Parts: sequence; structure tokens; C-alpha cells
Amino acid sequence: MIERILSMKKSKLTILAVLCFICAMAISIFATNVKATTMEFGLQEYRKTGEDGNQYAYKISNKNIWKLITYNGQTLDYDKAIYSLKAEQTFNKSSQGAYRQEYDVSYNLKDKTSIPTLPIAEEDYNSIIWILNHTYIQSNEITENEKETLLKNAQITDNVVLTDDDIDVVQQLAIWYFTNKDNATYHLDINGESSLPEVLEAKKESSGIIEDYKNIKDKSQNRFNQMETLFKYFINNAKLATEEINNIEVPLSLDKTQPTEEIVEDNYIIGPYKINKDTDLPYALNVKITDRNGNDLTNKYTLLDENKTDITDKTIEDLVGQTFYLKIPVQAITENSIDGIKFKIEGRYNTTKVTYWTSSKESDVQPVVEIEKEPQIFSDENEVIFKLEEQNSL
Repeated sequence: MIERILSMKKSKLTILAVLCFICAMAISIFATNVKATTMEFGLQEYRKTGEDGNQYAYKISNKNIWKLITYNGQTLDYDKAIYSLKAEQTFNKSSQGAYRQEYDVSYNLKDKTSIPTLPIAEEDYNSIIWILNHTYIQSNEITENEKETLLKNAQITDNVVLTDDDIDVVQQLAIWYFTNKDNATYHLDINGESSLPEVLEAKKESSGIIEDYKNIKDKSQNRFNQMETLFKYFINNAKLATEEINNIEVPLSLDKTQPTEEIVEDNYIIGPYKINKDTDLPYALNVKITDRNGNDLTNKYTLLDENKTDITDKTIEDLVGQTFYLKIPVQAITENSIDGIKFKIEGRYNTTKVTYWTSSKESDVQPVVEIEKEPQIFSDENEVIFKLEEQNSL
């Protein structure tokens, strides 16, 4: 009888333990995908004060391109990278006369399976993720060349006149191009090609003087042309985006073709080498070429192109995406007892964290995304071991 009672108690404890485990797992999963933090977002017509001491505002047609900010009490924070996913959707107006909205639910937008209702059309999801992955964040230049890389990828390199605010506006309009397809103000195609709507700008001087909105084309045709070039770069690449493309994060990798060595006249020719560029996202790269004992060979090799012709005006960093070889004199090999070569790449890049904010209290709030760049490191290497018979014959 006692054994039966103990057995029943043991069974109940087991069931209770299983239920606790299930609850803990459910809480863990929920916590992973949904944050309970509350954030208050606001809309501002004029953007953060620039280096010239002025603030600028933008419109297309008669529609404001609002700058989304956060609040710390009554203090406005312009430094977060925040974008709205739908133009002209509800944003409450507080009693103080400022457009403010409290959000209390957030998801990882890059994990769409965790979101009960996707805030954008399924067919546009990969396009939006591509744009958000490639946005330039003014206050977060972790790799130090994000702006330069973005403009270079868009083929804007000569006489750059774009401001950081211009880039921010273009990025917002690129999102709206996909999420407001039924509105020609935001989704403008001319002759089957995406086109940037005419953009107006107003300036608020530090003295308080406010100028009227003026067409940027009238201020500088070159500036508008660069804005449109950047806009088309975002749209055209976003249209081609796939889940596979969006999931590639590490920007560089060594080609898997194993380099070999051969002796040509009085030199070792080692290769082929190729550093693959797997994304067009910014990176910082460092290349180390050593012998197998870790001794630096920087001044002992010459670069050769894919035809094994000397390269005199480029570094390895300039050859990303191209095939090349290393040339080392036989004399340097023998004098330094080099029995092989180690080729290593290492560097830094950013991954993009995209938080989608919404409200549990109001179903029609403006869907908002907050973008954060998170620094990462990468490395890859290979090794060539010289053949013993060649070493012995020297």
C-alpha cells in the first residue's frame, strides 16, 4: 500500500516537472521572439541639427517625409535608425501637439516565422530585408567606410554632394516604394523603371528663420540626380533579393581552389589565390602572408595577376574578387628555410539587427522598424606546403 502511494506521488511529481519544463520552454521561445519593452516613438518635421547649424525637412508632393525619433521623457533622440514600413498610416497625436505613439510589442523582422501577422506583403519581404540590411546609419560607422561603400556600390564616386539626411530620405522612400504600391506618390515608375519622385526641402536656421520648401532640382540638379541614382540602386537590387542572398552575412571568403607552387626560372610562383566577395556590404580587411612558422613575408613576395604578370600598382586588398599569384625568389626561400606559405584573411563587418515594433493596444498603428548594426569578425586561411623533392633539389 505504501509503495503504491509513493508511486502515485512520484508520477504526479514527474507530470509536474514535465509541465514546468514545457512552460519554461514556451516562455523562452516567447522571450526570444517578442520583447515586452515599451518604446515611445515620435515624428519630427525637421531633422537633427547638422554641422552647418541648420535643420532640414523634406516632402514629396505635399506629403512630409517624417523623421522618426524616440523620446526620453521630453528629450528627443534623433540618433536611432528608425523607419516606417507604410506611408501615411496612423500615428497618434498627443495633447501636447506632438505626434507620439507608444509601442509595447516587438519582433525580430528577420525571423518572419515568429511574427503572427507580417507587417508587409509576403512578396515584398525579401526586398524590404535587403534594403534594411544595406541602409547607412549615420551614428554607427563601425567599419568606418559604410557611407563610402554604399555610394561606391551605387556608382556615385565623383563630386559627391549628397548629405546624410539625403541618404536617410532615399532609404525611407525605397521602403515605401514597395509598401505603398497602390500610390504613385511613393511608387513611381516611368517607362517601366523606378523613378524618384520630386523631393522638396526646407531649411530651419539656428536663428529660427525657416525657409519655404523648394524643389531640390532647383537647388542642385546634380544633388537630385545622385539621390535618384541611389534610389534606383536600392530598388533594382531589392527586386532581385532572395532569402538566400539575404542570409549571406560574411562579406569575404577565400576561394576553395587549393593553391600550389611551381618554380619558374629563379622564382617560386604560388597560387592561384582569390578572395571572394560574397556580399556588397562594407568590411575592413587585413591580409597576413607568413611562412609556416608565422614569420611575416610582406617584403619578400611580388603580386602577379591571373596571367602571372607582375602587378606594380595594387595591393591584395585591391584584388578582392580577382585571381592572383605570389612570386618569391628561390634565394629568399632557401635563405629563410621556408617550407610553405600561410595565407590568412581577417577583418570586421556588421550584421544588421531589425526590430519590428507594434502595439498590443491598437491594431492600426504605423509599423515601425529599428535598425542596429552589430560588429562581427571573420577569418579564413589556407596553407601551401612545398614539395620535399623540390626543397632537396635547391
